[in-house]
Amino acid sequence: MEVATTRVNESNELLIVNTQTDANDQLKLTEEELSSYGFFKTGGELNKFYFSELKYLKSDHLYVKVFTKDKNFLLRAKLSDAEFFLPSDKFQRIHQRYIINIDYITKITVDDVWINELELPLSKQYKAALIKRLRVFPWLIIW
Repeated sequence: MEVATTRVNESNELLIVNTQTDANDQLKLTEEELSSYGFFKTGGELNKFYFSELKYLKSDHLYVKVFTKDKNFLLRAKLSDAEFFLPSDKFQRIHQRYIINIDYITKITVDDVWINELELPLSKQYKAALIKRLRVFPWLIIW
């Protein structure tokens, strides 16, 4: 069985390395299990998080703030790089500075998306894609 493992090289770059292992020595993970979590590098650590717990990401100049159910991370990255890393079936860009987990949306207004009591801006550029994604019938939208 071929297994992909990761390690960090001297330049702090995350590498994916293929190694040969015996099936009895490795826990078999399904594709769904492998795609249910990821790791963010913060400082000198790799922190595991589950995509289902990630609420939204906010771009803040050279950094991306990641907000989960329990804690927050600060990454030195571009929002577009984080967007590429996230599963596209659960995450949607709603603004130049925001990506959200669509499972946490509680309300959408003309210019905003709500996650419980948190109001996030919804730009015209991304509104149609979000509405299409949520399977809202077009004739019900009167904005």
